[in-house]
Amino acid sequence: MAGIQLTGLYSGMNWSNVVSEIIAADSAPKTELQAEVTANQAKITTYKALESDATSLQTAVQGLEDFGTNVFTARTATMAGSGSWIPNASQSTPTGSYAIDVTRLATQAQLTGATGISGPLSASSTVSGVSIATMNTATPVIAGTFTVNGQPVRVSLTDSLQDVFDAITTAVGTVSAVYNPTTDLVNPDTVTLANSAGPLVLGAANDTSNFLQVMGLAGNGTASATSASALGSVSLSSPIATSGLKAGLSGQDLLGNGSFTVNGVGISYNVNTDSIQDVMNKITGSSAGVAASFDIQNNQIVLTNKMTGNIGISASDDSGSGNLLSALGLETGSSLVLGKSAQFTVNGGSPRTAMTNNLSSADLGVSGLSLSVNTEEKQTVQVAPDTGSMQTAIQAFITAYNQFASDISTDTAITANSTGSVTTSILSGNFEVSDWAQELKSIAFGSTGGGSGAIQRLDQIGIGFSGISNQLGITDSALLQTALSSNPQGVAAFFQAGSSGFAGKVDTYLSHVVTQNIGNQKDLADTNSQLNDQISVLTTYLANQQAALTAEFMAMEKAIQQSQSEQAYISGITSSGSGSSSSSSSSGSTISSSAYSTPSSASSSSSG
Repeated sequence: MAGIQLTGLYSGMNWSNVVSEIIAADSAPKTELQAEVTANQAKITTYKALESDATSLQTAVQGLEDFGTNVFTARTATMAGSGSWIPNASQSTPTGSYAIDVTRLATQAQLTGATGISGPLSASSTVSGVSIATMNTATPVIAGTFTVNGQPVRVSLTDSLQDVFDAITTAVGTVSAVYNPTTDLVNPDTVTLANSAGPLVLGAANDTSNFLQVMGLAGNGTASATSASALGSVSLSSPIATSGLKAGLSGQDLLGNGSFTVNGVGISYNVNTDSIQDVMNKITGSSAGVAASFDIQNNQIVLTNKMTGNIGISASDDSGSGNLLSALGLETGSSLVLGKSAQFTVNGGSPRTAMTNNLSSADLGVSGLSLSVNTEEKQTVQVAPDTGSMQTAIQAFITAYNQFASDISTDTAITANSTGSVTTSILSGNFEVSDWAQELKSIAFGSTGGGSGAIQRLDQIGIGFSGISNQLGITDSALLQTALSSNPQGVAAFFQAGSSGFAGKVDTYLSHVVTQNIGNQKDLADTNSQLNDQISVLTTYLANQQAALTAEFMAMEKAIQQSQSEQAYISGITSSGSGSSSSSSSSGSTISSSAYSTPSSASSSSSG
């Protein structure tokens, strides 16, 4: 079968193993080179981890330097007591207490339209033609049942208002219902229910129709109940032309187009395609800076400024382009209440004003302090150094320092057990790496901040080493907290005195460490590149040597095979001659045909 080679078939010698042993012996230099490459790669991996440690430590120490976000000038702003205001202090806001007395909150200007802009449910007390499904109420009636004096009354959307009145009387014979038309000067456009046999009880927990709520009817412990307000309301979703406005529409073009202006911003509409809700959305979505809404209770449109402060609102129909704003009650009958600016004092000073209730540092007159207020009262804002952020930055430095020092110790350690057996680590004997940790510890122990500040050493702010350990820690948390809260400027001066400050020295040395580290990685990578070239040459040499040895042994096998074939041929001739003599002696005339075999046929016979 192709691909299968039997060694020693003719020689009886397993020369394949001999070839393998020779190649294995000659591969020793290659194996050594491969082991060296593997060891170098492991060192590169270790150096990369140390580079990451050094970079993380450098990032942490830079967090203690002044890179535009000086942690030692960070501030916290809180409300004394349980105040609901929201303060905020930026960097360098002067620390201390600020008594803010808000005597007036900023308000929005509001243009309130005339009430009752819709027509009544009916012009007369006859409501047999008023459909439950289409009558103009603020909220549509839901079909179902409602309860009067404990009896269910069913209402359907196909009913008229009079049908429902009749159903009430059918359910409770002593209760009657009437509609009060606009000519009723006491309760115009309302419904009244009356019980001739005692108190009127309306509604139940299991009612499925909202008829009583839509009619504004609620029990009051007496024998009658009348709608709380006029029932007729415009439909916000129907086209303006059929929305139920009390005032007639006029002035639009033949297609129903018109326009008006709010705060100088033009807004167009079409009474046949736009609804009142569409118009309110257009006002709110425009650049007029006001929000439009509908007051269901008072049946009126309200425009409210989106901004607070002493500014007004103007709204008017465009000349010759329809009377929609007038019909909506936003011209005649409307009332404007101007907005007001916030008014307050700071630490008992002169009154100050602001357009909004979000008081800026300019409003307050305090650098970096802002305050959102929502009540008219006096509260106190406390601004203090942000010791939490400072401690977080210092702890980040300590954690990163300890990680770097610990990894260097692990990677360079040489240990001996009780029997004297020595164990080394991947970078044992690399004094350069060991020196990194020692130099950093020397800086941490002996570095002084630049300048003439009172704080010159880490241990003066409660940070140091425990015994002979290489691990930094907070040795006196009370001392650190006192330094950060009462003297943050001094702590900042210690860390941030330029290149001579603690952070600057550590940062500079770490840049040196990272440069050395990267150089070491490059040297090892270059060495591995050269070693891999040598390995490649040896691999080619060993492959050629194996091929040559295999060819020599195969030639030997072929020679042995040929020798064996020739011996077989000679043996065949000898055997044939001996047989012929014997046959001649016994039979006289019989001659063996094998005596005439040619060498080629003999060989063929042998090979066959």
